[in-house]
Amino acid sequence: MAMLLEKVYVIPTIASMRTTYKGDQYTVLTPEYTDIVTINGTRVTCTCGENHCEHIHTVAHRRAQNAAKAAARAAYESLFDLSYGD
Repeated sequence: MAMLLEKVYVIPTIASMRTTYKGDQYTVLTPEYTDIVTINGTRVTCTCGENHCEHIHTVAHRRAQNAAKAAARAAYESLFDLSYGD
């Protein structure tokens, strides 16, 4: 009897983020590894050593989501003038 093993792809998750003198550092977790993605301006590095890894893709996706939310929040604030007299 043959047994089929299905390869399951695990999406990396971001555990934490901090800002240091090196730039914004994101701790990205996978089942086997914990990697750190550092973003400083346009320079992006990962401790895994690859230039275009899934860790960097995950962080870029999260940053794009945060930028979209910030833009929507800014538009909402300007539309309804939520400055409260500042």
